[in-house]
Amino acid sequence: MRSDNSNDFMIEVFKFCLEKGKFKISDFNEKFGLSTDSSIDLIGKLIYEGAVDETNEVAVYCVTEGVTLEKYIKFRSGSDFKIKETKANTSKVKIAKENTQFFTSQRVLALVTIAVVLVSLYFLTRSIIWLVVMAVLTFFIGYFYSAVEDKKFPHAIILGLYIVAMPVINMITPVFGEKYIQRVELKEANKILKDMEYKNLEKVSMAEYSVKQMLKDPSSAKFSGSRLGSNGAVCGYVNSKNSFGAYAGKQRYVSSNGLNVIDNGEPNFEPIWKELCR
Repeated sequence: MRSDNSNDFMIEVFKFCLEKGKFKISDFNEKFGLSTDSSIDLIGKLIYEGAVDETNEVAVYCVTEGVTLEKYIKFRSGSDFKIKETKANTSKVKIAKENTQFFTSQRVLALVTIAVVLVSLYFLTRSIIWLVVMAVLTFFIGYFYSAVEDKKFPHAIILGLYIVAMPVINMITPVFGEKYIQRVELKEANKILKDMEYKNLEKVSMAEYSVKQMLKDPSSAKFSGSRLGSNGAVCGYVNSKNSFGAYAGKQRYVSSNGLNVIDNGEPNFEPIWKELCR
């Protein structure tokens, strides 16, 4: 089996580069039956030697201008001839590897960050506390990440912090799961009760106003015990001044569908009161 370091193999590879003109890592995989990592290392070696250079296209390479097969053979033979090297050669090896790896640690971190931001924005519509917590947490992570030298270690911490933060926040203010459903249902129930209470108060107020217009001195009317009875009727007590300017005492009243009845001692009032107010 040929060694990647053998002169014959490297010369054969360089001939292939000359024939192709421009080539990619996948071309090496197909031509020489190499793995992607081996092809990356091989191109990196050629770049380091100065025989190969990058093009303006991403992850596309070509033979360095002015380097011929004769010059490369002399270089490989160990003669004094040296291929011209550039200052960027060592960095190009790293770039060659990064261009072929889509899921690098930086890209994974960027994708996770985007996902977390989107999830946070979605949960923000459910609870304002998410905005505060996520802003503080993101600031802390950014500061910690920029402060340490080993950039690989914080990745696990970042994921761990977000994973821990979500259930903790959910315990304080549920934003997902069964507890969130219960919170939404309770909120909706309270809203319905408040709406009903407001409508009932409005109905009682309108009934009292309607009854007041039946009195001899409406401005002196004092209501007490006003409440909703059956069939939407409003029942209660009213006290007002009579024609002599003195309060006559509390009288029962019933107001239903625009019809108002005050207990003046007539026998037909009692059945109405019993039916609608008890």
